[in-house]
Amino acid sequence: MTLFITLGMSFVMSFAMVAINVGFTDYFFIAWMRGWAIGLAIGMPTSMVVMRLSKKMVSALTGVELR
Repeated sequence: MTLFITLGMSFVMSFAMVAINVGFTDYFFIAWMRGWAIGLAIGMPTSMVVMRLSKKMVSALTGVELR
């Protein structure tokens, strides 16, 4: 599940950031794919850590053990 969430979020966020910062130029697609690759490389390990910490925090607050 974490993989698919990270793929989707990095895809959409990289599109938005490249569109804002670069605009729709001739090299937009290349800049977007480069940004997506970097975002994915950073986002995947980050999401794994955040997911584990989030589950622990929710379990501590609710008393319900999450998988």
